[in-house]
Amino acid sequence: AFSTPPPASDGSIEVFLQVGTGARRFEAIENGGDVGIVQGPQGGFHVWGGLRADGFDPGAQVRLDFELVQSGSVVARATYYDALERTEAEGPFEYAAVAVVIEKVEPRSVADLPATLRLSLTTEDGHVLEDEIEVIPRCCEL
Repeated sequence: AFSTPPPASDGSIEVFLQVGTGARRFEAIENGGDVGIVQGPQGGFHVWGGLRADGFDPGAQVRLDFELVQSGSVVARATYYDALERTEAEGPFEYAAVAVVIEKVEPRSVADLPATLRLSLTTEDGHVLEDEIEVIPRCCEL
């Protein structure tokens, strides 16, 4: 859903944002689906974030704010600034390989418990799209 409305559209393309996962390419997640907790090359742990979106002009760059929330607390986060690219000439925008880094908690303490993976996408002209999905982080891919 947009928290600020997009520019007027001719209605031919639905405005949407879908949060997901994916180390190399976007992967959709079923509500309540698993996301792996991965150990990165620097020793920290993260879950992969990704997205699929369309129906708006992102401009040259967007801001992506991912959060993994459990019991009302943010346990992992990531902020990226980057350009979105279409997967095909007429296809949606896709983006993947966002390391949503687990902060200040032991990775095993977030494993196997329900969490919400949230994404806020802000376009250059200030429009905001948001999406979230319930996930179960699974520990730990080394």
